[in-house]
Amino acid sequence: MRSAEYEPVKVLSISWADHDHTCLQHILDHSSWRLFPAGSIIGAVEIVQQHHIPVVVTCDQLPDGTWKELLRQLHGLPEPPEVIVTTANADDSFWLDALWSGAYDVIPKPLSKSEVFRVVSLAWRQWHDQWVGKTAVRASYTASA
Repeated sequence: MRSAEYEPVKVLSISWADHDHTCLQHILDHSSWRLFPAGSIIGAVEIVQQHHIPVVVTCDQLPDGTWKELLRQLHGLPEPPEVIVTTANADDSFWLDALWSGAYDVIPKPLSKSEVFRVVSLAWRQWHDQWVGKTAVRASYTASA
């Protein structure tokens, strides 16, 4: 039985390659998490706005920009999602650049099932703690005013 407040974790996968979405879907198949695929930054921003996505997993290169451009686009949203970057070139320099630029974390390719679950879970928790509590306080304050 589901409570009225239960909603599965929504994860947006952004990649130009269908096999990236398929790989992530296979990793998430046995969970209640819901995966939304997108092939570009433009499509991704639309999906985040329509579906209130808390976690984004993106490849490092996209057809209409890079993960840094994606971060800039999402940063302007009222409750921006946590962004996880996947790359085959996850050296210390890339990791540091991603974290300093505002990404939540980096997951090296090929994707490890346990690493994906660990990082996505922690990113969702961070997003939830940051935004859900503020939204509830804002709603409570508005109702009492």
